[in-house]
Amino acid sequence: MGRSSISAVVFVVSLVGTTIACAIIWEVFIHPNVYDCTDPGFIDYLTPGDWVHEAGGRPVAVVRDVVHARSMSEPDTIKQGWSIVRLWHLWYALVSASVLISLMFALLPWQRLPCPGSAMPKPPPQAMRPKRTILWIGAVFAVVVGLPLGYYHWILDWNSRPFCHKQFMLAFSTWMLDNRMDINSGKNPFPNVNGLSKESLSTIQENMGSFTGWTNGYRYVPGLREDDAGELVLMYLDRPTRWTWHGAPPTIFNKKAWIVVPVDFTMGSRRQSGSGELSERIPMDEFRRRLKRTIDFVRTNERPNWQTVVAEHTKFLDSIEHVGR
Repeated sequence: MGRSSISAVVFVVSLVGTTIACAIIWEVFIHPNVYDCTDPGFIDYLTPGDWVHEAGGRPVAVVRDVVHARSMSEPDTIKQGWSIVRLWHLWYALVSASVLISLMFALLPWQRLPCPGSAMPKPPPQAMRPKRTILWIGAVFAVVVGLPLGYYHWILDWNSRPFCHKQFMLAFSTWMLDNRMDINSGKNPFPNVNGLSKESLSTIQENMGSFTGWTNGYRYVPGLREDDAGELVLMYLDRPTRWTWHGAPPTIFNKKAWIVVPVDFTMGSRRQSGSGELSERIPMDEFRRRLKRTIDFVRTNERPNWQTVVAEHTKFLDSIEHVGR
């Protein structure tokens, strides 16, 4: 393999690796924090320009805080201080950096390896020897492939991932239809099987698909109705997490918080305490306050099986008394 061929291979390998790294940077840092499309595509870095859209006469809305997993009836959003032009500038900068880094590796003085049994040619003054060439190729491969893989496995936090809350809302609506309730009334009760969290959630199992992992991470408060106060806690993840919603993995540097799914699925007019996918990501003190208020509400209004509901969730609150303190 001639020197030019070696350089071409190094350039291609480097470009693939830097493109993977840029795609990860875009999906982890840019997309979650800068813009939201209600009908997202696949790997936004590889589909430039398809980030946000003006659809149905609705312009892209400029917002203070970007919230994901919203209804497709809502406009796409972009964070204050950003624009589509600025996104293009950032994309071009990342592409340029990928090409420049790849060229830097490719233009190093590579030397072709000799054929077996042939005499070692005298290297030019600026050429690398075969052993050093192999070491450089290995180093380039380790950098362009190892760094993205290392970031994926050791920097991103894949623990305590929430489930798709849109699917929960749809499952509850389907359950109400199956039980001959008027889903337009806004006054229907949520499932309540003997006041037990797990048993009550099992009523929507058929509408949640074949994946059952969500049943192990969520606790559910039976006894609530659609027309109850919107901030009451219908469901919650039973451990603090760095995630905000299931589609954007956080890094290990993100602070942990608690995810609650309120009665109104954050679709009411009240001011939300935190962002999320039909949910709110809130600190420990607020989580305790809101869950306690929900328990007191069920008890005060003597909802069916309220004794069991109060006992189960009060026990959980007691178990996390010293968590995060």
